[in-house]
Amino acid sequence: MTAAAAHDHRVHPRRRVPESIQRLSVLQAGVVTREQARGLGMSDHVLTRLVREERWRRLAAGIFRTADVSPEWEALAWAGVLKGGDGARLGPSASAHLHHLVLEPPRPLDVLVRPHGSRTRSDNWLFLQDQPGIRGPSVGSPPRLSVEDTVLDLCAASTEARSSPS
Repeated sequence: MTAAAAHDHRVHPRRRVPESIQRLSVLQAGVVTREQARGLGMSDHVLTRLVREERWRRLAAGIFRTADVSPEWEALAWAGVLKGGDGARLGPSASAHLHHLVLEPPRPLDVLVRPHGSRTRSDNWLFLQDQPGIRGPSVGSPPRLSVEDTVLDLCAASTEARSSPS
């Protein structure tokens, strides 16, 4: 066997990111989870390589930006919802921004998670427990509160802020 032939057996050709992952990424503002990528045929080895080669960026444990650029606000919104798990959706402040009720995007983004989910804060996200039966179903993409629920929550927060002692 020639040296070139032996070399060919050790080198694995670089594979393109599957079209299905690219399509999903477009729908989620350039963000995918490890589980989504695995489910669409990508191995952990390929994920690790993409991050190492700075083609993808890790936003949180198991959450990736499919480009190595600073994520814009909508990508962080998607990452927060995906990190929040099943049933997660953007909270009142983030929903208000997406409904064009407020101009400035909130930081950190508020994300509502199912009861018994973790209530944590990071530089990018504030995870709060959603209260079943209080609000209607999620709307839009990324999932968020309806305009009506957003306005009611913002009014309630404003009332609470006014009634609390300074």
